[in-house]
Amino acid sequence: MKKTTKNRLIFWVSVILSVLLLAAVIGIIVKFTNGGKEKFKTFYLVYGGEEITASQSSMHFEAEEQSFQVKYMFPSGDEQARDFSVRIEASGSQGTKFHYTVNGKKFTFEGGTDLTAAFSLEKGEDGFTFVPPATVQETLAKLYPDRTVVITDEYIIREPALYRLTVTSYDGSVQYSIVFSVGDFKPTDLELKIEPPGVVFG
Repeated sequence: MKKTTKNRLIFWVSVILSVLLLAAVIGIIVKFTNGGKEKFKTFYLVYGGEEITASQSSMHFEAEEQSFQVKYMFPSGDEQARDFSVRIEASGSQGTKFHYTVNGKKFTFEGGTDLTAAFSLEKGEDGFTFVPPATVQETLAKLYPDRTVVITDEYIIREPALYRLTVTSYDGSVQYSIVFSVGDFKPTDLELKIEPPGVVFG
């Protein structure tokens, strides 16, 4: 009788541990697939102690150094497999497009415009830092140092998330995209006026 009771106890303990393990695995899968809406990710981002696991998100930064950690789901001794790229560009959100000239040559601030050079990006093995310029004018001044930059017209920007941060795995299989606003131009603001026409830097 004692042996039977012991066997039953072992059986139920095994069942409970199996259920807990299954629940943990399901929880991890749900977390790193954004509720099953995305494919499983091999790495994730950490900002301010908070984990970022969704492929698309939005944030607001102050015009000071920002630090992100890159964490991997599984340890690997392969340095290439742990590599990643970081890019900052114009978000391309509706209402953020405007025109300017650099030494007389026309350019457009629009989605896909690479702005990484203006953000003092520093990339390490386990993460990266960058410093957002306080204004879009400052962004252009840093992007084109020692050149004359002229915003050709007055613009009303109605979308505060002017920028997009993209972090991509070495093989392009995993990508995080974060649109963000900076400084005094917060997500609650309705518009930002770039004025006057002919603002010059350089």
